[in-house]
Amino acid sequence: MSTTATTESLPVKSVGSKGSKSVEGGVVHYVRPGDVPVTSPHLVHLPHISEFRDPCRIELHDLRPIRSIEEYPRNEVKLGELAVRGFLGVHCPSALNAAPYFGAHWRDQKLIDRVYVPEAVDMIKKVTGAKQAFVEMVVLRAAAREEVTNPEPYGAPEGDLPYYDGFQPNCKGVSPEPRVHVDLAPAGARNHIRHVHPKMSDAVAPIIAAEDRLKALGLSVQENYHAPGSKNPRWAVYSLWRPVKRVPRDPLAVADSTTLIPTDYVPANVNMGTYDQHCYTATFSPRHKWYWLPEQEPDEVLIITLFDSLMDKQQPIPGGGALHTSVDLEGTENVTEKRQSTELRVLVIWD
Repeated sequence: MSTTATTESLPVKSVGSKGSKSVEGGVVHYVRPGDVPVTSPHLVHLPHISEFRDPCRIELHDLRPIRSIEEYPRNEVKLGELAVRGFLGVHCPSALNAAPYFGAHWRDQKLIDRVYVPEAVDMIKKVTGAKQAFVEMVVLRAAAREEVTNPEPYGAPEGDLPYYDGFQPNCKGVSPEPRVHVDLAPAGARNHIRHVHPKMSDAVAPIIAAEDRLKALGLSVQENYHAPGSKNPRWAVYSLWRPVKRVPRDPLAVADSTTLIPTDYVPANVNMGTYDQHCYTATFSPRHKWYWLPEQEPDEVLIITLFDSLMDKQQPIPGGGALHTSVDLEGTENVTEKRQSTELRVLVIWD
């Protein structure tokens, strides 16, 4: 999602011990209980920051140590950390940070297509054991906070895959996203695969056909898609988040999905031009446990679950998607260096 502006001055709700030496803290923005966020008129933007009227101080727990990509045998996390908690940290160097590039080419779409997109596909297949992976979108976040970072759509479906955001001429990049959210609610994910790039149509056709058969029988897709004996393909959508350089401020934090309950989630919509994409925001609870990678390095990738068809029925958390947000980190108020990061949205299919 594109992003952000400074919110109005509001009292900050606090949780945890601010003086802790082992756990750092920062402020994130939830919606207030009872609020219904108004959809932004801008394409591919979450609701306006003014809709997130509950700034809360949270404790941030270090996700390290994280394992190297080479330590992940196929299928290890089918029902593990990524599926259940909703996120995973992986040490996975990119060739773009080594000779002959040395990190200077993260704005070069052709190089990202040629080097980084194949790397990302290999990584997510190795971690998940999925047979197919499609990088749908690449976002460069390198701008200061602005409410409308890029009012343009990602591009026409007839264009190349993946779409790029933050790379347009005269665009400084997209802003960090300080709103607590999950990009895809389960209904949004199922609608999303019906609007994918034409190059992905054949891959998602069996998924859509299976869902349509269940609907024609009057059966719940959520309850019956992975019913015993079903051979319907498992599929998921992930976000792969990597900093271009060490993160100086506005780090990304992810909430452990096992610390949430369904009533914490607040439905919202994102204007996609021809349809609304259903997503989730959330209300605050001291139950929520947030993780991050302090001073995250370019070789460290956060994989975030946005939706997993297998988890949609197996746990009460909607579709396994993990809440995430950038954090107003304590002690960085005077840091002027902007965060630079890339995120890739990847759709994977197992069977």
